[in-house]
Amino acid sequence: MDIGTDYGHPHHMQLETQGAMLHVRLDRPEALNSLSLDMVRHLAAVLDAVRREDRFRLIVMTGSGPKAFCAGGRHQARRPSRTAG
Repeated sequence: MDIGTDYGHPHHMQLETQGAMLHVRLDRPEALNSLSLDMVRHLAAVLDAVRREDRFRLIVMTGSGPKAFCAGGRHQARRPSRTAG
Protein backbone atom coordinates (compact mmCIF):
# COMPACT_ATOMS: atom_id res chain seq x y z
CA MET A 1 0.00 0.00 0.00
CA ASP A 2 1.19 3.50 -0.78
CA ILE A 3 -0.15 6.06 1.69
CA GLY A 4 0.24 8.89 -0.82
CA THR A 5 -1.61 7.03 -3.58
CA ASP A 6 -4.19 5.03 -1.63
CA TYR A 7 -5.24 7.92 0.57
CA GLY A 8 -5.00 10.54 -2.14
CA HIS A 9 -4.56 14.23 -1.57
CA PRO A 10 -7.74 15.81 -0.28
CA HIS A 11 -8.10 19.53 -0.44
CA HIS A 12 -5.87 21.26 2.07
CA MET A 13 -3.61 18.30 2.89
CA GLN A 14 -0.66 16.83 1.01
CA LEU A 15 1.05 13.52 1.74
CA GLU A 16 4.53 12.49 0.64
CA THR A 17 6.48 9.37 1.48
CA GLN A 18 10.23 9.06 1.38
CA GLY A 19 11.57 5.76 2.61
CA ALA A 20 10.51 5.36 6.24
CA MET A 21 9.20 8.93 6.50
CA LEU A 22 5.69 10.26 5.92
CA HIS A 23 5.42 14.02 5.41
CA VAL A 24 1.95 15.48 6.05
CA ARG A 25 1.58 19.10 4.97
CA LEU A 26 -1.49 21.10 5.95
CA ASP A 27 -2.26 23.41 3.04
CA ARG A 28 -4.72 26.10 4.13
CA PRO A 29 -2.47 29.11 4.71
CA GLU A 30 -5.40 31.51 4.19
CA ALA A 31 -7.03 29.97 7.30
CA LEU A 32 -3.74 29.52 9.21
CA ASN A 33 -3.95 25.80 8.35
CA SER A 34 -6.90 25.27 10.67
CA LEU A 35 -8.36 21.77 10.49
CA SER A 36 -11.78 21.10 9.00
CA LEU A 37 -13.77 18.06 10.10
CA ASP A 38 -12.96 16.34 6.78
CA MET A 39 -9.25 16.99 7.31
CA VAL A 40 -9.40 15.51 10.82
CA ARG A 41 -11.19 12.40 9.54
CA HIS A 42 -8.72 11.98 6.70
CA LEU A 43 -5.73 12.45 8.98
CA ALA A 44 -7.12 9.84 11.40
CA ALA A 45 -7.51 7.34 8.53
CA VAL A 46 -3.96 8.02 7.34
CA LEU A 47 -2.51 7.60 10.84
CA ASP A 48 -4.43 4.32 11.31
CA ALA A 49 -2.95 3.04 8.04
CA VAL A 50 0.55 4.16 9.07
CA ARG A 51 0.21 2.32 12.37
CA ARG A 52 -0.54 -0.94 10.48
CA GLU A 53 2.54 -0.60 8.24
CA ASP A 54 5.98 -1.48 9.55
CA ARG A 55 7.89 0.69 7.09
CA PHE A 56 7.19 4.10 8.63
CA ARG A 57 9.47 5.26 11.44
CA LEU A 58 8.88 9.00 11.28
CA ILE A 59 5.94 11.32 10.62
CA VAL A 60 6.74 14.96 9.88
CA MET A 61 3.82 17.38 9.99
CA THR A 62 4.18 20.89 8.63
CA GLY A 63 1.93 23.75 7.64
CA SER A 64 1.98 25.86 4.49
CA GLY A 65 2.49 29.59 4.62
CA PRO A 66 4.59 31.92 6.74
CA LYS A 67 2.21 32.65 9.62
CA ALA A 68 1.18 29.43 11.39
CA PHE A 69 1.71 25.69 11.57
CA CYS A 70 -1.92 25.04 12.55
CA ALA A 71 -4.45 27.31 14.23
CA GLY A 72 -6.49 24.36 15.53
CA GLY A 73 -9.98 23.32 14.53
CA ARG A 74 -12.26 25.36 12.32
CA HIS A 75 -15.06 26.74 14.47
CA GLN A 76 -17.63 26.42 11.70
CA ALA A 77 -16.92 22.69 11.47
CA ARG A 78 -17.84 22.00 15.08
CA ARG A 79 -21.15 20.49 15.93
CA PRO A 80 -23.39 22.57 18.16
CA SER A 81 -23.17 21.47 21.76
CA ARG A 82 -26.25 20.13 23.43
CA THR A 83 -27.21 21.62 26.73
CA ALA A 84 -29.52 20.15 29.31
CA GLY A 85 -32.76 21.99 29.36
